[in-house]
Parts: sequence; structure tokens; C-alpha cells
Amino acid sequence: MRVSLFKDRNEAGARLARALEDYRGKNAVVLAIPRGGIEVGRQVVALLVPPYFRAVADFYQDWHDVSDEEALSILKESRQKL
Repeated sequence: MRVSLFKDRNEAGARLARALEDYRGKNAVVLAIPRGGIEVGRQVVALLVPPYFRAVADFYQDWHDVSDEEALSILKESRQKL
């Protein structure tokens, strides 16, 4: 098993972006999730520069972070409504 250590998430993203250089200009979709993935995703986007880049948050009038507890509560509520 190979273990890679990174100084921080920005370095991890830069390394990942270099590994994905073959996708530059090929309509790549970059998905970055909260809890650290955003910094990594920024590095990938910065290097690959897809022609159309938008964040999911761009499509919402009110986009804000929620705690794990709030997210679980929302999911629990939605299950009860089904």
C-alpha cells in the first residue's frame, strides 16, 4: 500500500491536478465536496481551467454551511415526509 503525505490540502490538490493534466480542455467535470475537498478542487480547477466552471452554490439564493447535526436532522425530516 502506498501512502502519500501532503503539507496541506492545497498541495494535495496541486498534485492531483498535475496527475489529471490529460483532462485539460476535455470538458472535465470537477466535483469538490466540503470538509477539505474545496481546497483540493480549487487547485484542480486552477490548473485544468475547464471552459465552463460553476459551483452548485452559484445556483442558490441562500447557500450556507450546516453542521453535521443539522444535515442529519434535515435528512430525518425528509424521510418522515415520504
